[in-house]
Amino acid sequence: QEARGMEWGEGKPFYVGTVLAFSGGAFLRVPLAAASAALTAGQGCMAAATGPGCLFQLLRADAALRGRSVTVEGWVRTNSTAGSFAMAAADGAATTLFVHVGGSYVTVGHDWAGGTPVEAKFVLPADVTGQWVHVAVRRTTLSADCADAANRPGVQYHVWADGEAVWQEGLGVQETAEYCGPHASAEALLDAGELLF
Repeated sequence: QEARGMEWGEGKPFYVGTVLAFSGGAFLRVPLAAASAALTAGQGCMAAATGPGCLFQLLRADAALRGRSVTVEGWVRTNSTAGSFAMAAADGAATTLFVHVGGSYVTVGHDWAGGTPVEAKFVLPADVTGQWVHVAVRRTTLSADCADAANRPGVQYHVWADGEAVWQEGLGVQETAEYCGPHASAEALLDAGELLF
């Protein structure tokens, strides 16, 4: 499918934000090649606090950004309890970050080592099927390496719905699990990937 009947642009500076309206089965596809090229040209988070290179580093949980976070947020309305993906950074073979919103939960995560995807499920306090809800997801790249000896940082997810913290399924209040970040191969594949909304 292709995005239909929409215009979009990058705010100046980019973090100002842009409002998009979606209808039917429409979605937006943003190629990440330019963001990858910006990072290659030295325009990453360590050189400049904003810009496409910095966004690219955050999407792939770059080890150079230990201790930093990326937040994805927006208004979502799902028409079924099963829901659908609200956002994904992927290339068709690997996903470095995804957000799936269902009627009673938000699932976030990424692929790693070509194995089972990391999926962290956060349970909403009420069913939001057919209602607009503001969802914010923050992924923090942790200072410590994960336990798989691949020299990649761990990551941790937090989710908010309509400004209220949502707790991860199976854990206590204010607890979230730590996961191994996206595998190095996923980082490389993202060079030819895209951001999907």
